[in-house]
Amino acid sequence: MTILNKDALPKWHGPYINLVYRKKPLKVNKGAWPHPREYNKDIFFDLSDDLLGAFCGLTKTYSPFDPWELTILSNSSALKKVENTFKQWVKTIGSLESKALYKRGKYLYRTTGQGRAPAPRIIRSDLLETLNFLIEQFHKARLNGHAIAIIGI
Repeated sequence: MTILNKDALPKWHGPYINLVYRKKPLKVNKGAWPHPREYNKDIFFDLSDDLLGAFCGLTKTYSPFDPWELTILSNSSALKKVENTFKQWVKTIGSLESKALYKRGKYLYRTTGQGRAPAPRIIRSDLLETLNFLIEQFHKARLNGHAIAIIGI
C-alpha cells in the first residue's frame, strides 16, 4: 500500500495542489497569494491534479474545494465538510467494480503504451490509503482547532 503523494507518483504528474497544516491560519490579504516561503515547511501533502481528477471521476462528484484557488479552512464546519467528502469517496471507491477502478486508476501509474498498471486491488488500496491519510489530517486539524490551507494550482 502506498500513499499517492508527489514522491510516489510518476514524475509527469502535476501540477500539484499544496495542502498545508498550520496551528494558525495563513494570513493573506484578500486577492493575494502567499509566498511559498510562508508555508513550504508546513506542506503535508502535494496533491496531484491528476489524482484529484481520478477521485472526482471515480466517485462522479466535484472536488470539495476549488483546485485553482487559495482556500483556507480554519473552522470546524469547513474542515468537516472536506473530511466528509473524502469519507464518502472512500465508501464509493471501496465499492467500485474492479474493471471500472482499473479503467480510470491505471493512468495514475503509467501512460498509454507503457504496459500494465498494478492490479485493481492495489489501485484501490493505494487510493483508499491516500484518502484515509487525508481524512486523518483534516480530522486532526478539526479536533485541535488548527487550520488547513489548500494552495491551488
